[in-house]
Amino acid sequence: MSTLLIEGESTIRANRAEVWAALHDLEILRRCVPGVQSLTRDTHGVLLGAVELAVGRLRGTLHGRVTITETQAPERMTLALEARAPFGVVKASGRLELTEQDGGTRVRWAGTPQLSGLLATFGSRLLGGVVQQKAEHFFQRLEREACQLGAEESPVGEFRQANTLPRS
Repeated sequence: MSTLLIEGESTIRANRAEVWAALHDLEILRRCVPGVQSLTRDTHGVLLGAVELAVGRLRGTLHGRVTITETQAPERMTLALEARAPFGVVKASGRLELTEQDGGTRVRWAGTPQLSGLLATFGSRLLGGVVQQKAEHFFQRLEREACQLGAEESPVGEFRQANTLPRS
């Protein structure tokens, strides 16, 4: 079994409450997660899904579950992931931290995936880059969605500072 540390951060031009709401909205998550084929929530709040994944020559569908194990709204959450694909198994813990920054939200994330099977043997060197790329796409999409949430909640003509920050 191979264990890695993967981390990053993204700045989103929406306030922390809007970002937090977007991270908990199933429809928004379906639109934001790259490669998602299905995403549902069971009666216990666990996310169940399938995602297309390519790591080097390993390609297939990961079927898994994500459980929020700890939360302090709207500041941070801890997640647990278990997923299987024909080429291996991933078990991971992750953490998201949201801080207000210049009218927007900085999201810091970190995860420690444990890999087994062919994914550990052949994919572990490439996984960090794949995760970084997928995270970048996810947070770009999440920013659009969170900004739309904010626009829907604002009365017409109200100035929204969170939507006026320059893009990085």
